[in-house]
Amino acid sequence: MWIYIKGKYDIHDAAKRWVFVSIQNAWRKYKNQLFNDHYKAYENDELQMEKRLVDVPKSQFRDLLNYWNSDAYKKMSQTNIENCKKLKYPHTAGKRSFARICEEKKKETSEPLLSKDIFVVTRKRKVDRVYKASYADTLNKIDEMERIQSTQESENGSQSVNAFASVIGPEHPGCLRLYGRGVTKTSLKRKVGDFGPSLSSTDEVMQQKLEEMEERMQQRLQEKFNSQKDTMKLQVAVNIISQLKHPNPDLRVNPSMLGFNTRSPGEASSAQQAAVQLINRLSTRSNNQGGAIEEREDGDCEDLGFT
Repeated sequence: MWIYIKGKYDIHDAAKRWVFVSIQNAWRKYKNQLFNDHYKAYENDELQMEKRLVDVPKSQFRDLLNYWNSDAYKKMSQTNIENCKKLKYPHTAGKRSFARICEEKKKETSEPLLSKDIFVVTRKRKVDRVYKASYADTLNKIDEMERIQSTQESENGSQSVNAFASVIGPEHPGCLRLYGRGVTKTSLKRKVGDFGPSLSSTDEVMQQKLEEMEERMQQRLQEKFNSQKDTMKLQVAVNIISQLKHPNPDLRVNPSMLGFNTRSPGEASSAQQAAVQLINRLSTRSNNQGGAIEEREDGDCEDLGFT
């Protein structure tokens, strides 16, 4: 799957874990939406099959119905419901990622972002909304964190104790709290202050790749501009000098008079000599045929490779 993803998107290998976590979350969200909108919303299998999502084949959706109706699934679902009820201090961030919330908070203040600050902002509740879980215990924990922090600042003049860890408890093995889904200690290489990683190696690599792409694009644009400029100069030179040679057939052109934006002296000399040869041919044709110069100018310029 990683090879398929790399073939469609320009993603560094360092972001592999983040990509798979994002895919996992999207898949869980899709299954949850499918369950609520096309299974739970209808009473029986006939209606569920009739209202199934058109993207899901009938055979696969029938297997899903059998799975959702099985005793094993119902038992697992009930166990998960009971476990969710044991969750303390649920966040109210919704679909917003904790990383986004952290960045928004960093812009609001120049002080280091503390774990307690993230806990408070991700547990904030709206006044006009009704919640299932009680908010009293969360408020008590926040008040206790505030008390510990103010005590430390008044005694030492600076914070030496993590108020969040003192109230909630130490970290457990696995994912870190207040960092969002899937973040572990090993996934954090460096930290700034008390909270949040600094610029990671992935960001540095991506920035370097962007700079290289921009440099290559600028170089190609400059080469194209020089080529178009040379073509225009050649056309002007051919037009002017050929008109001068028309009444003066013996007029000779000095190659140094013709300068082009070429990259090397050899290329410049070759371009100049080719232009002189073209002018001499045009002069000969004008003497023999008369009035044929203008009809052949563009075509001869293309033959020289300046277009």
